[in-house]
Amino acid sequence: MLLISLLIVPIIIFAVRPQAPCWQRDARLVICVLLAWAILFGTTYLEDYLQWQKAYRFRAEFPQCEFKPCENEPHLSDYGPRFAFIIVFGWMPAIVWTGCWELLWQFYHRRVTKQIDSAYAFSLFNRLFAFVAMLLSVILFIYILLLLIASIYIKLSF
Repeated sequence: MLLISLLIVPIIIFAVRPQAPCWQRDARLVICVLLAWAILFGTTYLEDYLQWQKAYRFRAEFPQCEFKPCENEPHLSDYGPRFAFIIVFGWMPAIVWTGCWELLWQFYHRRVTKQIDSAYAFSLFNRLFAFVAMLLSVILFIYILLLLIASIYIKLSF
C-alpha cells in the first residue's frame, strides 16, 4: 500500500497541466496530501490488524499460553501511541513527498508557464505549500542527521 502512495502522488501531480485553472492545481495538492496520509494511516492499521490476527491464531493453536507467556508467542505492540503519532504528525511526510513532486512539476513546466503569460502566477496556496514542504524537508533532514550523529556518538562512547 505504501508503494501505491509513492506512485500515485507523482501521477496525480503531473496529471494536471499548467494550462489548468488555479483551483485544479491547488486541489491536486490537497488530494495528494490527504491520500498519502490516508495510505500511511491505513498501512499502519493493516500492520496492527495482521499482528493481532497472528496472536489470535497462536492462542487458538496453543491455549495453554493464554495465562502464561510462551517462548514463541508473537509480540503485540501498543498501537495507541503509534496511531496518535500518525494522526498528529503523519501529514508531515505526506506534505514533504507531495511538495517534492510539486517542485519538480514547477521546474519541469517553468518554460511553459512563462510562455502562457508573463502574468502567470502560482496561487498563494501553491507558493505557501511549496515553502512549507521545503521547510519541513529541511527540518526532517536535520532531525534525521542529528539522530544519526547521536547514535554514532552513543555507539562510540560505550
